Amino acid sequence: MHRVKVKGFSAETGRLALEGSEVKHLQVLRLKVGDEVMAFDGLGLDYRARILELSAFVATLELLEKLENDREPPQPITLAIALLKAD
Repeated sequence: MHRVKVKGFSAETGRLALEGSEVKHLQVLRLKVGDEVMAFDGLGLDYRARILELSAFVATLELLEKLENDREPPQPITLAIALLKAD
């Protein structure tokens, strides 16, 4: 299932509004009205959603299910950068 980042979720209407690059993302994936996507808000929540409207600049998604995001790795990750050799 394709994932998109959302902002502007309205709990009263159960709708998610997408603008800008995320709408372009849906178009590049060739998704259409009625297709389902996994939307995430960057705050730890995922939403299973259906595309209600998809135009050139705006997409509207209907919230189907709210899910907890459990994508954190079980162990901590440490990144190290090697020093480059001098000229």
